[in-house]
Parts: sequence; structure tokens; C-alpha cells
Amino acid sequence: MQLRYSWQPYLDFGQQLDLDQGVFVYQQHEEGKGFYYLNNGLIMNSIISTDGNEHVINYITEGMLFGEPGIFHEPYITNARAVRSSVVYYFSDLAYNEVCDAFPEARLVFTKALLFKLRTMAEIVTII
Repeated sequence: MQLRYSWQPYLDFGQQLDLDQGVFVYQQHEEGKGFYYLNNGLIMNSIISTDGNEHVINYITEGMLFGEPGIFHEPYITNARAVRSSVVYYFSDLAYNEVCDAFPEARLVFTKALLFKLRTMAEIVTII
């Protein structure tokens, strides 16, 4: 299953957010409140180290989910900021449940996206 654009059929359940360049979608340590889908634009994930320096972790490309741990109300471990004007869709836990009730296969799409992120993070840790 290809992950890119696999969440697109469910956008009607999300809340569209039009972001200007430089706007934060969420910030590191902020309590998670849901997850996001990047419809168009570019989002940068970064962390602020204990010495106050920002380190870029990765870039979210169009058609991908991001901030998935937020669905569990866990704190976000990164910052997510629009690198250029972007359109994202926000999905609360309630919206996620509505998607899954209407389209049971959405659980698999979400799980595969979450696993992809975990593998990516494991690779980053290994490199560091």
C-alpha cells in the first residue's frame, strides 16, 4: 500500500486549515490534540535541543499524515511549521473515529502511516 495520498478520501471528515509561511501547526511538548494531513505546501518537523538550538528532523511532503501521536493526546515530540503557505486538514480523535466507523479500512491506513513514522524515527536515532 502506498502511503502518500492514501488519507485523501477522508478529508471531508477533517477541518481545513490554511497556513501562512512560518506558522506553527503544533509545538514540541504541546499536548496532542489530533493529527494532520498535508494537502498542499510543505511542513518542517524540528526539535529544540536543551541548548536552545533548532534541529530539522524531516520535511512532510504533500499527501502525508503527520503528528499522529497527537491522536493519543500524547505531547508532540517535534515542532511542525509551514515552510511555505500550506493547506492541512486537522483530525481530532472524534473525527478519526467517525472516519473509521464510515470506512473501516482507514484504521489500516492510519496504522501504516504511524509505523512508517516509527521506522523513520528509528533510522534517525541510529544515524545520530
